[in-house]
Amino acid sequence: MQQNNSLSSIDQLLRLLLLSLATILTVAFVYVSFKRMLFPYEIRWMEGGMLDHVLHIRAGGQLYDQPGWEFTPLIYMPLYHYLSAAVSFITGENFISMRLVSVVSTYAAAILAAKIVLKETESQFSALISGLFFIAAFKISGYYLDLGRVDSLFVALLLGYYYCARNMPGKGGQILAAVIATLAFFTKQATVLYATPIVLYLFLTQPKSIRFITPLTGILLTLGGLAYMHLSTQGWFWYYVFELPLAHNYQWHLLPSVLKNALLLQIPFLLATAALAAVFANSNERRQSVFTLLIFFTVTGATLLHYMHTGSAANVLLPLHASGALLLGYSLAILEKKRLLATAGLLLTTAQFGMLAYWPNNILPKDAQIERNRLTEECYAQIPGPILSTRIGYVSHKLGIKPTATEPAIADVFRTEDNETNTALMNEFRERVDAQYYDAAFLGIQMHVALKDILEENYVYAGTNFDRKGSGGGYQLSSVWLSKNFIGDRVLVDIPVCEADSIFVESIDPTAVYTRR
Repeated sequence: MQQNNSLSSIDQLLRLLLLSLATILTVAFVYVSFKRMLFPYEIRWMEGGMLDHVLHIRAGGQLYDQPGWEFTPLIYMPLYHYLSAAVSFITGENFISMRLVSVVSTYAAAILAAKIVLKETESQFSALISGLFFIAAFKISGYYLDLGRVDSLFVALLLGYYYCARNMPGKGGQILAAVIATLAFFTKQATVLYATPIVLYLFLTQPKSIRFITPLTGILLTLGGLAYMHLSTQGWFWYYVFELPLAHNYQWHLLPSVLKNALLLQIPFLLATAALAAVFANSNERRQSVFTLLIFFTVTGATLLHYMHTGSAANVLLPLHASGALLLGYSLAILEKKRLLATAGLLLTTAQFGMLAYWPNNILPKDAQIERNRLTEECYAQIPGPILSTRIGYVSHKLGIKPTATEPAIADVFRTEDNETNTALMNEFRERVDAQYYDAAFLGIQMHVALKDILEENYVYAGTNFDRKGSGGGYQLSSVWLSKNFIGDRVLVDIPVCEADSIFVESIDPTAVYTRR
């Protein structure tokens, strides 16, 4: 597909406007991601839980093992955690390593999107817009691109697989595609949904000499990795990454709203641009668009299916926006050759980028959030004995306290019908409560509901550590239970706890000294 070098003055102005807007959004992401990378606390829910995994690996722990109250893994594949742990030996035991992996992956995904479009269309402008769109979609992706989650790495690997499998027809290129696909799978299980239709398409269209290389190599690598992980973890790997996710329900009744909110309301002008290109494309352009369309519809279907999973959030939309970037670039390349349609395509794309605009400072951590984290650390530091903190266990690590498992991981175990595993985990908790092992327990809503009946005999409910209005989106909001032994001859004086300079008790004996055991 050749690029049209004859542009009207209006189209030239629109191109300049579009590139300016895309550049502004890219610079905004660079600024926000750098500032947030250095923020020493959790920005979004579960980011702290991901850091727990990195710290557990650094301490020499087995990532997949029997559930316990010191550590229970989330239902994620291992690659992101081990990669972040490796980077952390340079950046330190903080959030920077995970966020750095995500930011670098975001840039890699943008470059790969541009390269895919350039190979398919030979249009440099369309390829550039495609790559910049993925970064510009930061807003509609829930501002997750730069956070300590697996999604950005997964998207980069997925696009890397698409590029190599399509554009590197030699044996080495096909083996590389299989390796990248395997890495994507060990980043996120859903790779099977995102990659299988593409594997089938390439198998049917590639020369016989290479069509078996990628699927067979990928299958062998994947099976080998699965066998190793299964045997080396005594089966716990399989339990966490396959059995527990299957216990999540699909909320099929949400499909209409998901279609509306994830597609029609977020990328309407992108879809309009694609529809315009589809109507006016010639037969040759339609044949050439099959690969791009297959990626878009495959990724869209897999993403929407994933989004209806219980507990999903906007981060799962990242692959959809990556495939949308490919579709947008291909559509612009078709329209730019058709005079008036080129103007319409540029107008629609500019409007789409305009919808993605945001004010960078609005999504940076606020002073109040820093203060809440500081108060939480001070609160934890005043408690001499072990603490159970299912919301922000990583704070315990900073203070040298024994770590505790993150709430979503424990909730996933409780959600299953594996009575033996559930019972063992609950019995462990009951034994600790009976012995008043923890001086204080900071529990999120799920854990409070599940465990309050056990706690009531030996612990006193002390309220919440912050009021809901000041809880930072709920990430730090916890119900607080205090051991009766810990309270001893002290009395509760402040509710809610962890406020200002006072924790929640005062000592009747001013000479009493409490040391962390």
